[in-house]
Amino acid sequence: MKILIIESESYLAQSIANKLGALGHECTNAASLAAAASLTEEFEAVLLSTSWSGASFYPLIEKFRRSIIILMVAYVDSETVLNPVKAGATDYIQKPFMIEELIKKIEHYAQFRSLKDTNDALSALLSEAAASCKIAPERIARIKFPLLLRDGDAATRAAAIFKIANFLKSPIKILNAQSTALLHEQPKSLAIFYVKDFGALNGAQRDEILKKAEKARLIASSEGVHIKGFADEISLAESGSDKKILSIEEYVKFAISTYQQEYFDSDLAAALGISRKSLWEKRKKYGIARKK
Repeated sequence: MKILIIESESYLAQSIANKLGALGHECTNAASLAAAASLTEEFEAVLLSTSWSGASFYPLIEKFRRSIIILMVAYVDSETVLNPVKAGATDYIQKPFMIEELIKKIEHYAQFRSLKDTNDALSALLSEAAASCKIAPERIARIKFPLLLRDGDAATRAAAIFKIANFLKSPIKILNAQSTALLHEQPKSLAIFYVKDFGALNGAQRDEILKKAEKARLIASSEGVHIKGFADEISLAESGSDKKILSIEEYVKFAISTYQQEYFDSDLAAALGISRKSLWEKRKKYGIARKK
C-alpha cells in the first residue's frame, strides 16, 4: 500500500515509515504542508498531522479526498478532529500511539473500501442485468411466496431475483440445504431467501424447506421441471421464432437425460406425469443409461 506521511516531526515520521516499510508498505514523507501539496502522485492512505501552527491542512484533505486519511492529533477537539472529519478525513489517532493500532485502522478502512468498491461494481452489473429482465413490475407486485422461477440460465435467474428484490426493497440472503435454519431464526424478515440448489435436493429436503418457509419470502429455481408446493411460479424461458419447440417425446427424452442424476426416480417420474415403470421403459426405448 502506498502511504503518505505528512508530519513536521522528522523523527516521528521516519519511525512510522520504518515500521510500515518493514510490513511491506511503500511510504513517502512530507515534512511540510507545502511539500505534500506539491506531490502529484496518488496514495492509498494519508497520515496527516494536525499540528501546524498558523497553517491550514484542509486543502490537503480535499486534495487527497480519494485516499484513506488518518489524522494524527495531539489532543481531541472540534478543530483537530470533528471539523476535519466533516471535511472528509476518514478517522483519527491520538499521539502517542502504538504502530499496531495505526496499522489496524489503515487495514480496516482499506478492507472496507475494497468491499464497497466490489459491492458497487456488482450492484451496477446486476442493475444492468435486471434492466434486461422481462418480468413486468405489475407481475412482481402480484407475486406470492414461496415463488418458483422456472427455466433460464444462472444469469437470467440472478437478474430476475435482483429485479424482484429491488422492486420490493428487500435484501437478498442466499441459502442452501445446510443453511435453512435462517428461515426459522428470521420468520418475520422482509429479506428474500434464495435457495440456489433447490433443484438438486430430494423430495424430503424440499418439503422441509417449504415447510420452514411458510411465512418467508422464499424463491427457488428449477430448470424445466415443475416442482409442487409453491404458491406462485414464473417462467424465465426466452421466447422467439428462432427457438425450436420440442415434441412431447423429445422433451421427455431431454428431461430424463438431463435431470436423472439430480432427482430420484419417483420425483422425476412424478414431474413428468408418468409411472416409475414407464420411466424405466422410456430409458430403455431412448437408450439412456442411468449412471451409478
